[in-house]
Amino acid sequence: MSIPEHLAMLRRGVEAWNHWHLHERPLVFARPSPIYGQGPDLSGADLQQAMLAGINLCTTNLRGANLRQADLHGADLGLADLREAILHGANLCQSCLAADLRGADLREAWLAGADLRGSWLNAHTRLEGVLLQDAEHGSARVAGLDWSQVRLATIAWERVDLLGDEEILSAPHIHKEEPGASYELLQAYERLWQYESAIQAYETLQQALKEQGLPAQAARFRARACSLRQNPEYRFFSRRLRRQQGRERFFPL
Repeated sequence: MSIPEHLAMLRRGVEAWNHWHLHERPLVFARPSPIYGQGPDLSGADLQQAMLAGINLCTTNLRGANLRQADLHGADLGLADLREAILHGANLCQSCLAADLRGADLREAWLAGADLRGSWLNAHTRLEGVLLQDAEHGSARVAGLDWSQVRLATIAWERVDLLGDEEILSAPHIHKEEPGASYELLQAYERLWQYESAIQAYETLQQALKEQGLPAQAARFRARACSLRQNPEYRFFSRRLRRQQGRERFFPL
């Protein structure tokens, strides 16, 4: 069960919790998982309909917690332990959800714009009715996600036009007034990485959909990956960096 002092701190409000979490939170290394949930302990806590938008819950142990219909918009749940947590109908839009979600109940949860990269899902993770995209928040980012154990047929893929990993390619860029050659090369590498991440996200998802007997959905996401591979900008950066790597091989710094 959750530690009473940690639960009392949470009840003081998001601002007080975030300050405590940043400056005074305890580190725990005796829990079973060596990665997730090594911070504050809110396991089993009843946080139904709690207003927690913007809260920092990274590394928090929330195993078995009741977060039904909680507002976690923009929350940081990176490396949190959410095994068997109830997130039914929770607002997780634009949250960082690189968490252990094995056995979590995410039915009808709002995940539009959420970052799911690094999440751990399994066959017991419930995703019926989950919202992965909307007009206001965009789509979830899923590059590197292992879909092999997820029951993909429970997700309404027809409501997902594109993944957030591709949406990032349309985000505005901040340019230096007088960028040097090294800065421009770094930007080129970053841009190529964004394309490769989006392509990988589509190809991994389409392969999992195909293996689970969902060929129509698989074909749609495969087409998105092919479209990105044919994008002139992607082809330009790919050729440019291959030439750069060739020069570095023959003329090392």
